[in-house]
Amino acid sequence: KKRKRGRRLQLLLLHLCFLQRKQRRYSELGKRKEEAKKRKEEEEEKKGKKGKERKGVDAVVAAAAGKEEEERRKEKKNRGRRRGRREERRRKKREKAATRAAARREEKNNRRGKEEEAAAGGTKKKNKEKKERKEGRRRLGL
Repeated sequence: KKRKRGRRLQLLLLHLCFLQRKQRRYSELGKRKEEAKKRKEEEEEKKGKKGKERKGVDAVVAAAAGKEEEERRKEKKNRGRRRGRREERRRKKREKAATRAAARREEKNNRRGKEEEAAAGGTKKKNKEKKERKEGRRRLGL
């Protein structure tokens, strides 16, 4: 069997070439971006006052944005508090409902227990009467 001996090496070299091209391309892009930034800065400096005004306006806009951000944060905090209160109320309602349900169950069980006791009490009376009759018969029989 023939083996492709240089294939792996060939692929490695190809990949290295690809990486080099990629690196060159990105470095060129970076250089272009830097040049564009420098050009813009120079243009703004040439304009002078306009550039300063823009910077001032930018500062005002940034301050306004900061205020809005702060307001948003406060609003978010308040929403969280409201949500917390709402959840607390819901939890209390659930607890109240649970205690009511437990009380109803207890009451129902008590009623059932009393009915059973009453029923049992009736049988106890009957049994007692039977015993008395038997005893009375025994006495008579003696």
